[in-house]
Amino acid sequence: MDIIKFELKKIFTSPIVWGLIAAIIIFNGFLISAQSYRRENHDILLSMVELHGSEINEESLYHWRQKHASWMDQINEITEQMIGEIFDSVYHLGEVAFVRELDLRSIFTTREEWRILETTEMIERYYFTARDADDILNNQLMGLIQLDLESFEYVLEITGALAYTLLNQHQNYQPRLENLIASGEHQYFFFIGSDRMHELLFNEVFGAITIGITVLVILVTSFLLSYEFDNKTHLLLYATKCGRGLQIKKLISVFFATTAIVLVMTSLTLGIYFSIFDYSGLWHISMGSVFIGHIPSYSLTFLQYLLAVVGMIYVGQLLFALLIFALSKLIRSSYLTILAFFILFIIGLSIYSWFPLHSNFVFYSGFNPFYLLFRYLGNAFMRGPISESHRHLELITIGIWTVILLISAKWSYSRFKVSNL
Repeated sequence: MDIIKFELKKIFTSPIVWGLIAAIIIFNGFLISAQSYRRENHDILLSMVELHGSEINEESLYHWRQKHASWMDQINEITEQMIGEIFDSVYHLGEVAFVRELDLRSIFTTREEWRILETTEMIERYYFTARDADDILNNQLMGLIQLDLESFEYVLEITGALAYTLLNQHQNYQPRLENLIASGEHQYFFFIGSDRMHELLFNEVFGAITIGITVLVILVTSFLLSYEFDNKTHLLLYATKCGRGLQIKKLISVFFATTAIVLVMTSLTLGIYFSIFDYSGLWHISMGSVFIGHIPSYSLTFLQYLLAVVGMIYVGQLLFALLIFALSKLIRSSYLTILAFFILFIIGLSIYSWFPLHSNFVFYSGFNPFYLLFRYLGNAFMRGPISESHRHLELITIGIWTVILLISAKWSYSRFKVSNL
C-alpha cells in the first residue's frame, strides 16, 4: 500500500493533472452555460408536474387541456382582432397561415404577443403528445413490424447479409416495445424531444466528459507505467526486492486514479449541468417516456439510466487503462505508448467504414470500446442504427473486451517479466 500511495502521489501532486482537470471542467461549464437559453420553456413542464404529477392520466390530461384552452383564448383574442377568425389550436392556425401564405408576424406584431404564441405552441405540443401517447407508441410498433429488406435497401442503402442481420435485430425490439406499451412506461411527462434535452445531456455533455476523462486517463496511465523507462531508472528499480512486480502496483494505482478522475469529472460537470437545468420531479421518469422518443433496451428510470451511462464510461476507462498497460509492457516509452493507443483509437472508430454495406463486419465492428464510448451517446442503452440495433451492445462489448484485455495484459506482463531490460 505504501508503494500504491507513493504512485498516486506522483499523479495528484502534478500541477499538469490538476491544470487539465480545471481546464476541462471550465470548458464543460461554458459548453453547458451556452445552452442555458433552453430553460425558458422548462418552467411550463416543471410547474405542471409539481401541481398535477408526472404521470399521463385522465386527471393530468384534464389540467393540461384546461391550460391549453386558457392560452388559446389569448391567441384567439389577437387573431379575431387581426383577421376575424378563431382557432382551436396553434397547429390549425399554422395550417391556415400556410395555405393563405400569411406571415404570422403580421398577426402577432408585438414581442408580448409573439411570446404568447410560442408559449401556447409549447403547451400544445406537451398536451397533444401526452394525449396521443398510445397512438405514437403503437405507430412505432407497427413501424417495427412492417420493417423489411426493401426499407434497408431504399433508406439506408444496406443490402445482403447486413440487411438480414439488422432486420432481425430490429425485430428483436418488438417484444420490448410491446412490453413497454403494456406496462405503461411511456405514460409519463418529460422534456419534449424537440427540445433536445436528451441529446444535450447524453451526447454533448457526456461527450465532453468522456473526451476529458479519456485524455487524462491516457496521460496518467502512460506516464505512470513508463515512468522508470522515461527517466532511465528502470535498471536500478527493477533490481530491487519489489522488482518487476512494481508494474502490478502501478496498475492498481492507475485504477484508483481512474476512479478518482471519473468521480471528480462527472460529479463536477453534472453538478454544473443540474444547477442550470432543473429536473425536479423527473428523476423517477421511465426512459420509455413518449417524450424521449427512443426505445430503451431496459426498464430504467432517468436516474438509473444516468448512473448506467456513467458506469459504462467508467468501465470503458478501466479497459483503456488495461490496454495501455499491455502496450507499455511492449513499447516501454510513454510517448510511443500514447501514439500506439491513438492509432488503435482511430482504427476502432473508423473500422466500420472499411467494409461494404452488405457485409456483417459493419455490424460487428461496433462491438469495441472505442466505438462504445465515442459514438453518439444519446443511443446508449437505446435502439439505434447498425451496431446499436443489438439490444445488449453495451454489455456484450464490455464483457468481451474485458476478457480480451485481461488476457492481453497478462500475456504482455508475463513477457515483460522474462525479457531483457
